[in-house]
Amino acid sequence: MKFLFLFFIFFFVTHVSAQGDSEVVKVHFFYGSKPKKNFRDVEKKRFGGLHGGHVSVQIGDSVFSFKFIGKVRVFGAKKNLHHHWITQAMSAWIQDTINNKYASIVIPLSYDQFAKLKSIQQSYCGKDPYDYAFLGMRCAAAVYDVFSQLEFFKPRSRLGMIRSNFYPKMLRKRFLKLASNKKWVVLKHDGSERRKWER
Repeated sequence: MKFLFLFFIFFFVTHVSAQGDSEVVKVHFFYGSKPKKNFRDVEKKRFGGLHGGHVSVQIGDSVFSFKFIGKVRVFGAKKNLHHHWITQAMSAWIQDTINNKYASIVIPLSYDQFAKLKSIQQSYCGKDPYDYAFLGMRCAAAVYDVFSQLEFFKPRSRLGMIRSNFYPKMLRKRFLKLASNKKWVVLKHDGSERRKWER
């Protein structure tokens, strides 16, 4: 029932917002977490702990995000990259994230911005733009990269994107400030009570 309710809410917001003079996308921010003391044997550790989390972009009925493969490198490489931009069905994403704490920001795009985003999605899923590394491009810097191309943020060098978006909370604060200024809708979802969540 909870799964169906969440799916309806995401569908409703997308459908209603798309009736205007713009398209909408959603940026989903998972909060960092660690297992509570009494649940350490049943809850998994996650990359980054309380300073971890993840950020992804919902485009229609799919979710576009930057993830690593295998072990995380300290520095990025130019060959044998340990990452991929992936596109996941929205229904699968909801099922995978039902126990996570996250904030979803509903963002209107002009038709030109939406077309640009679709072009970036196709390009990045087809050819690796950069490697995933602890001291390199990760999910937050990668999403900043995408939205700077849509002119929501000022363009930065690769190093500048990494330094200013080292973990998702830094980028989340930027988006929440924009949401407050522009009166964008922010949807929030509570996570499992078996984990301690980042504030």
